[in-house]
Parts: sequence; structure tokens; C-alpha cells
Amino acid sequence: MGLIGKAFSDEEWREHLDEEVARKIEKILNRIKPFKEAYKKSRHESVAQLWVALAEIYRDVERIDRRLDRIERYFEKDKEERDEELEDLAGSLENY
Repeated sequence: MGLIGKAFSDEEWREHLDEEVARKIEKILNRIKPFKEAYKKSRHESVAQLWVALAEIYRDVERIDRRLDRIERYFEKDKEERDEELEDLAGSLENY
């Protein structure tokens, strides 16, 4: 490993991270472990790993966007419509 590789080794830069940031990075790395074989085959493994992580984060953003859209549509309805929807939901919960 050359001088530059030693200066920027994984251990060194991670030691300087805030604990919360380090935990978040660790969570992302754990989420992309199932794709390890794929990004290991890349000529630029670390770049491929970043793209996989980015795709996983994007998946979360899309899921949050869909949930937010549903919430916004719910609150755009008038009060009567919301009350009917809640009554239907309550009725269906009574079956459980």
C-alpha cells in the first residue's frame, strides 16, 4: 500500500467521526452487505459500494415520499370525508 493509501486508510478517517455519524455509516454498511458480491466484482469497489448505498437510501426516500403523499391527501379531504374514513377504519378494527 502506498503512502497515500496509508494516509487515508479506513481506520484513520473513521476515528475522526462523530459517534452518531459513525453509527449511521455502520447501519448503511450493514444494509448493503447483501450486495457485497456485486460491488466486490467492480473494478472500483468503493465507488460501486457508494452507488449501492445511495440506491438503498433513495429507496427509503421514495417510501417516505409515498407515505407523505398519503398523509397529505388524507388532510386535503374535508372533515366529513375524514370522519367517514376513520369510522370505516374503526369498524374494521372491531372485527379484530
